[in-house]
Amino acid sequence: MTDLGEVYFETGQNTLALEFYRLSIPYLKKEDHYRGLSENYLGLARVFEKNKQNDSALYYAKQSLLLANGTGITIQVRDAARFLSHYYRKFNADSAFYTRILPKPLTILYSASKKAGNFKPLPLMKNSGRQILQQQN
Repeated sequence: MTDLGEVYFETGQNTLALEFYRLSIPYLKKEDHYRGLSENYLGLARVFEKNKQNDSALYYAKQSLLLANGTGITIQVRDAARFLSHYYRKFNADSAFYTRILPKPLTILYSASKKAGNFKPLPLMKNSGRQILQQQN
């Protein structure tokens, strides 16, 4: 369902994209599919940004980053960090979240990228995905 949300988003059908992203959340949580859930949250953030619902965009982008960071999904850490970086630059926001949370994942990603051919998801925090989801609720 996340993929359908992405397709609808890319074709400009934001209402349908939101519907499919939202429908995906319970399934992804039930299946402990943290990468999919992080991608889903970021998809929601993109739709909300496009709809100029900036508070919601920021909320879901943070959820994406926190989940990806906590479960060691480096590609999602990168994507969520890029979104947040763009968001904060766009609004000239000075956020403790941005300065406190973002540098650590980016430093780790940079270090990992130096190991050519050996790029694996890194355990960035000691929390499981379920613990992170419980903290978010």
